[in-house]
Amino acid sequence: MKRYTALFVAVLWSLAAGAPAVAQTLSDFHYFVGPGYGVVYDLDVDATDHLYMAQKDSVLVVQPDGTIVTSLKSGLFDEVNGLAVDRATGDLYVANKGNGTIVKVTDVLTAPSYSTWQTGLSGPFDVAISGGLLYVSEMAAGEVERFSLADGTAQGTITGLTAPSGMAFDVAGNLYVANTTGTSGATISMIAGGGTTVTQPSFAMLGAHRSGFQPWFLTFGPVRLGDSNADQLFPADDSGYPQLLYVSDYQNRYITYVESDGTVNDAYLLSGNPRPTGIAFDALGSMMFGVSSSYSTFAVLKSNAAFPVLPVELVSFEALADGDRVVLTWTTASETNNAGFEVQRGTGTSFEPVAFVEGRGTTTEAQRYEYALADLPAGRHVFRLKQVDFDGAYEYSPEVEVTIEVAERYQLSAAYPNPFNPQTQFTLTLAQSEPVTITVFDVLGRAVATLHDGWLEAGTAHTFAFRGDGLTSGTYLIQARGESFRATRTVTLLK
Repeated sequence: MKRYTALFVAVLWSLAAGAPAVAQTLSDFHYFVGPGYGVVYDLDVDATDHLYMAQKDSVLVVQPDGTIVTSLKSGLFDEVNGLAVDRATGDLYVANKGNGTIVKVTDVLTAPSYSTWQTGLSGPFDVAISGGLLYVSEMAAGEVERFSLADGTAQGTITGLTAPSGMAFDVAGNLYVANTTGTSGATISMIAGGGTTVTQPSFAMLGAHRSGFQPWFLTFGPVRLGDSNADQLFPADDSGYPQLLYVSDYQNRYITYVESDGTVNDAYLLSGNPRPTGIAFDALGSMMFGVSSSYSTFAVLKSNAAFPVLPVELVSFEALADGDRVVLTWTTASETNNAGFEVQRGTGTSFEPVAFVEGRGTTTEAQRYEYALADLPAGRHVFRLKQVDFDGAYEYSPEVEVTIEVAERYQLSAAYPNPFNPQTQFTLTLAQSEPVTITVFDVLGRAVATLHDGWLEAGTAHTFAFRGDGLTSGTYLIQARGESFRATRTVTLLK
């Protein structure tokens, strides 16, 4: 996936009408490279976060701190436009519009070696890598060619496109291609699984969003914190953050994003001459993009802050009734600058805070939280979490609902021993006969054992045992669920 200092006084920024408040001042961005480094077309980053800049007759390689590493030059380059780095091998593939070739560069950061890898292409604009294949958009031919990275053999052609330009893959391996022309103006087509059949010819109607839309390059990246207009998100990448598809509109000087349902919105508008070209995100989620000004002033700008919208990745949030108590449990997969969670209870028309549970700050490990409310009246209760960052930013969780039943419906004893190894047991007594399911879950909400699934008679203390054979040490939830009740007990396995 394509990812990605001095005030740039030559560029004036403003928000597009109706666009979300994502960049209100020039101070949100800074020089990363330039100005004055020649034409900037496509951008990509390698596995070590080095930035690669296509520059017509060369490729500039930049360290994560903005230091220039090298300028790759070769007589094989001819109107360099698109490029892609194989993050597994570090090999660089360069699309040359002038001579219709793909040049492969190996040992890029040590002793670059150049070779012509593909020839006879018709106006290659961009290249992208997925599933062991290199994809090449041919603007003049209206096609995307596929080649094996292993041996360079042709692997089929994607047709039915109109002057295709930029390309990008989502985490599921679906390919998105910008069509610069068409009966309805510019569009983005989607090819499921990166195959050879166009699945959704008009996934996004760029031309309908803005007349004269001229898409150049595409890339997937995280949502900027506070961008509430973006709600239909693509699945998260390996960083754990949901994604949007970003598009540079070269002609109209916009950076635009597309949501997973094809909705098109504008993120940034460049005033004056500068036009956006390639877009990328670095490993921390900071946006970088190339700008040009009548092919005379060129640079790469980088956002001062990373984009990710959710500093805390909430995996689950549950409310379980336990007599006249409600036990709230939630888990996170990772946290960034998490001050904690304000537990809120619904009042019918709004929510009121009832407690604050401290977070774990910044961690990439799964975390589990629990908070219990006692002496609740019978009836329906609604809860939510307000996750708060150290800087005061916050997000609300989905709401959860639980019903407190009339007392004496059941009695679920505490498990004993607890902690345990290898076995603990407990009893369940019912006031009325009914079918009951007793399931054990881990802290991520995955079922690890079913202790009972069937009819239980009333008035008898039914004993159940839970063994930890084959399970790792940790906390587990025993949940008993019937037609008239739901109850839970927490146990800890120590090996």
